[in-house]
Amino acid sequence: MDPHRHFVFSIPKILRRYFLYDRKLLADLSRCAWESLKVFIQDAVPEDNPIPGAVIAIQTFGDFLGFNPHCHILVTDGCFYGSRGMFRVAPPLELKKLEAIFLMTFLKSPPMTITFIGTPNIPGMNTSTLKGTSSHNAF
Repeated sequence: MDPHRHFVFSIPKILRRYFLYDRKLLADLSRCAWESLKVFIQDAVPEDNPIPGAVIAIQTFGDFLGFNPHCHILVTDGCFYGSRGMFRVAPPLELKKLEAIFLMTFLKSPPMTITFIGTPNIPGMNTSTLKGTSSHNAF
């Protein structure tokens, strides 16, 4: 088993154009992805104050070099805990729960709330229109 897991967090196409013109939002995307993943992994590890480790990379292009802002996160396959730095491997993870955490974190973050939610330029903005929000895990 590998000592790490690779996650990819993407956003719906309807929101991508805002990231094209306001690149500061990429930092918020990265922060939302990390906060979601950190909480998700910490909840999976049955120790007091578990701390996962990670490296995050933001990528702004996808297939055929089209604009597709997303985050790649390489995270430890579990968490460190205790004063002696012990390590506990995380059990198998349910990605649907992670996607829900990411979506709620993403929508509730202040820059996203101010920029997107309730903006008249995005008719019908709600969680059902954000079906492109996803996370992908590869070992």
